[in-house]
Amino acid sequence: MERFKQVIRNVHRRRVININNLDTELNRCLNTFDLTMVGVSYTLGIGLYVLIGTVANTMAGPGVILSIIITAICALFSALCYAEFGCRVPKAGSAYLYAYVTVGEIWALAIGWNMILEYMGCVAGVSSGFAGAIDDTFDGVIYNLTVDNLMGGHPWTSPYFVKYPDIIAGLLVLTISVVLLFGVDISSKLNNILVFSLVIVLLLLIGYCLKFANISNWTDYGGFFPFGLVGVCEGAAQMFFLFAGFEVICISSEECKNPIKSLPIALILTIVVNAIFGVISAVCLTLMVPWTEIDIKSPFPQAFRKFHEIVPTYLVTIGTIITISGTILNALHGLSRLIYSIASDGLLFPLFARLSENLVPAITIVIVGITSCILAVFLSFRTLVQLLNIGSIVSYLIIAILLIVIRYRPVEENAIFYREEEKKENVQTDSVVGGTLKAQFKFLKFLQSEIPGRVVVASLTMYVICSGCFLFLIFHSDRSLGVLHLVFLVGAFLGFCVILLHNQNEEEPPFKVPFVPLVPAISIVCNMMLLANLSGLTWIRFVGWVAIGMVIYVAYGYSHSTVGRMNEEEAEALNPYSCNYDTEEITEFGTIPLDCLSLETQK
Repeated sequence: MERFKQVIRNVHRRRVININNLDTELNRCLNTFDLTMVGVSYTLGIGLYVLIGTVANTMAGPGVILSIIITAICALFSALCYAEFGCRVPKAGSAYLYAYVTVGEIWALAIGWNMILEYMGCVAGVSSGFAGAIDDTFDGVIYNLTVDNLMGGHPWTSPYFVKYPDIIAGLLVLTISVVLLFGVDISSKLNNILVFSLVIVLLLLIGYCLKFANISNWTDYGGFFPFGLVGVCEGAAQMFFLFAGFEVICISSEECKNPIKSLPIALILTIVVNAIFGVISAVCLTLMVPWTEIDIKSPFPQAFRKFHEIVPTYLVTIGTIITISGTILNALHGLSRLIYSIASDGLLFPLFARLSENLVPAITIVIVGITSCILAVFLSFRTLVQLLNIGSIVSYLIIAILLIVIRYRPVEENAIFYREEEKKENVQTDSVVGGTLKAQFKFLKFLQSEIPGRVVVASLTMYVICSGCFLFLIFHSDRSLGVLHLVFLVGAFLGFCVILLHNQNEEEPPFKVPFVPLVPAISIVCNMMLLANLSGLTWIRFVGWVAIGMVIYVAYGYSHSTVGRMNEEEAEALNPYSCNYDTEEITEFGTIPLDCLSLETQK
């Protein structure tokens, strides 16, 4: 039994980070504009050129416009949560690192492994649009050559695989992987050029689209919402890719000159820019052709062909090539940084933590490039986007949950987020203990706990589970609201109310999300709604992928963890539930908080 308890403590060990200064081995050369360009380039173009048409034709019709707005609102709440964490921990790693310093190792590995799926799905998925754009422009030349010469004239018919091996997509992934080997300076400059070119092409295309607008395409063919509200929500779950760029911004924060100032601004600007272009593009496409006639693989080129317009078709091809290149460039960069961060912590094989002479994780880039190349050659775009979306949404959901956790626990347990002088100030001014009942509710004895924050975590768990079950029943039950719906709704409401009865800690991070716990609670509901509208097969793939990650952790990461391999004295000093804090810096594991809670409070 004692051995089991020790294992539980070990898998929840938290990483301590020295952020007394912004020193890093990476080159801090990015400003707010550069970070914004990274986020815009990551998702904007491919979301407009391909995804909008797919959602409009198969799920939402013209209602895809509302799908984009819903997704933008969900993304905005998630971005605020990311902004606070990014300012607290301005290091590469994003959600993986935030979970590691907040709740522990096993949760961090699960999120990091999930993010790997997200980025690989992005790289492989968007690269498939490259050959499609060329095919549509040059009358199917790639399709005809591949099917006739390599497949004997018989394309594949599986809905999960491409009709033919997309060799062009694979070659594109490998080419961009080679470019990344030359360093971040070159890739950042190239990315800015790509974004400027993309915006110019988009503005020209919008002008062409408005020339052929016909309002009857919104009133005929089943109206503006041919699939109803359910279709709009399903479309919102798929359109999340259009706003997935802010995670790669957080991963790039360690290369930013002033991440505390630049990160929140870049996150918000990315969502605003993507939302504006997304809505305008959806309006143009659905007004130009009926939603029933939108081509799934290449919506804009085929729409222009109906009007015998050649020039905008070439513009779409150029824009697609630009945006796919930018997306893959940023996704591969973020993926390599993420895997490098996980491997540096000992949770993945040390091979992935090796740097080349120009401080680039070259081996990691080569391996993920080859793997993404294989996925791009054989898997369909829709299958890959579904994997990407579930990866993104789960990460955003967990970050919203973690934000409530850190706000409702004592300052000393969050001390690893701050520079030493800030920690001293926080400890001195914290007049109330985070996670304890407010004074006016002390009479609720059944809600009191010896460990501050425990009741909040339990209530938060109740809120998440009940909200998820309620939303699942709403979207997948044919019956009207019944007793079970009411039970879950009341459970979610009570869970949220119990959280409100507790004190937040009084720490002041560089950026603080307003109206907590309301904002993260809304973010949780929004993300749960999107998850409830993903297909069952997507969930099966996701669970299988996470299971593989847990097997790797049990077989390798648990015993090779950098934090876990510290000697006994260091482990005791770093334990957030120990009062034996040291005031001196401990090797690479960071500065230890100067004070701690009393034993009566923590135990």
